[in-house]
Amino acid sequence: MEESQDEEFFKWQDEYGEFRENKGREEGIEEGREEERNKFIGILLDSMTPEEISEKFSIPLKDIK
Repeated sequence: MEESQDEEFFKWQDEYGEFRENKGREEGIEEGREEERNKFIGILLDSMTPEEISEKFSIPLKDIK
């Protein structure tokens, strides 16, 4: 009986470890996507004049630095 409990525990431990590994991988992918998105937005904004940004995003020109 004790052996089956150990087997059950190890099976649970393997499944939980796999779950954590996959979750960590997903979080890393999401962080990478966010970094890429931020880079793209930065490049886009760098290529626009303050007047274009104000007009496109309805931000008062005085608030654009």
